Amino acid sequence: MRRALLLPLLLMIMNCSSTIPNQAPMGKTFPTTRGNSLDGKAYLLPEDFSGKPVVLLIGYTQRSQFDLDRWILGLLQLESPVRLVELPTIDG
Repeated sequence: MRRALLLPLLLMIMNCSSTIPNQAPMGKTFPTTRGNSLDGKAYLLPEDFSGKPVVLLIGYTQRSQFDLDRWILGLLQLESPVRLVELPTIDG
């Protein structure tokens, strides 16, 4: 029983052992990105949102969806006047 509990704990620790250094994107241009919304409308980012306040929530891993949902919920509860755009960047 003890070994059965130890393996998941070791796997969790190993997954948290690598770090990615923070980056400072200030002053950098967002790369031009093309894509379609779930309803099929074509978008070109950032050009389609030029001059409008927008928050891009970028999902870079499958596990980031929970965090994105929490941010969206919080911003909606604040009744923020900015547009919220969720941008998945993973395959599929």
